Amino acid sequence: MKKKGLLLTLGVLVAGLVLVMSMGSFAENPEDIPVRVGNNATLQLDVNGGAAIDLGNIDAGESATDTVTATIDANTGWRLSVFADRNLTGAIPTADVIPNANLQFSTDGSADTRITGEAGANNVFGIGSGNATMVFEGNRGGSIQGNITYDLTEMPWDVKVDVYTATHTYTAAPI
Repeated sequence: MKKKGLLLTLGVLVAGLVLVMSMGSFAENPEDIPVRVGNNATLQLDVNGGAAIDLGNIDAGESATDTVTATIDANTGWRLSVFADRNLTGAIPTADVIPNANLQFSTDGSADTRITGEAGANNVFGIGSGNATMVFEGNRGGSIQGNITYDLTEMPWDVKVDVYTATHTYTAAPI
């Protein structure tokens, strides 16, 4: 009887050991799942809050300036450029034109170290998208700000009394 009891105990121990070992293999079954997310190049641009640049009404022979702020949010390197659709042109039929050379811009991005290049002083606006002028270049970051000063160097004496306009298009592009 002792032999049967010993065999029965040994059998129960072996069965328990097999059961415990098999439970461990059911409890662990790791699986690696890759996780992926892409980050698109994103640029946001705000120039002067979208407000018009108004140099006011000035006398012939006088000059006028106005400073606007360009704000860039970018997660990549970027370049800000600008072009004019035309020279400053009067509204009156057979309108006069203020030569583009009379309207210049200068930049100041020195307050933000993420601006790595700028146009500097006395730049003329290119006419048409194929003649865009670089304004600023910079590294990625949020709320990157640079100042652009418009300078009408002189209101010509030989243009009619009128309101002169042009559209300037600013574009931020990844580089």
